[in-house]
Amino acid sequence: GDAMEREKDLLLAARGSRTALLIGEALQRIDEGSYGNCGECNKPIATKRLELLPYAALCAKCQVESERSR
Repeated sequence: GDAMEREKDLLLAARGSRTALLIGEALQRIDEGSYGNCGECNKPIATKRLELLPYAALCAKCQVESERSR
């Protein structure tokens, strides 16, 4: 359907970039049923954050901690 076409367009537009990788991982989380939960603490990611970054894998708190520890 339309959603699949849009996903394909997004992936093609971003292919080879970090964003394409993140989108691919987000699609995998959707398939697994874990989309929307933080990959670190497993708490739900804020809806506002997902609206801004649909491919976010971490909640804002865990994201800040992960960037701090790099």
